[in-house]
Amino acid sequence: MPTYRDLLQAVKAEITEIDARSAHALLAGDAAPVLVDVRELDEWEQGHLPGATHVVRGFLESRIEQVAPDRSQPVIVYCAGGARSAFAAQTLQELG
Repeated sequence: MPTYRDLLQAVKAEITEIDARSAHALLAGDAAPVLVDVRELDEWEQGHLPGATHVVRGFLESRIEQVAPDRSQPVIVYCAGGARSAFAAQTLQELG
């Protein structure tokens, strides 16, 4: 049975991760992506990126179509440490 660390590594191998500088450049571009914060509400309330939409990781699948209805528009997902956003990115890839 794989460990959490094994599962996270496998997920990160399936998604495209970008650093803050790359995210900033994408957000400043002409085809700005949807920015989604998947942290918990208390984390969001402590501060979040300008222009981000808050969708708690546990509700992502049910709310993403409201937040990002255009499936051709890129989505940047972020959290505090990179694990929740990695799993969220994988889910979004699976949803198309």
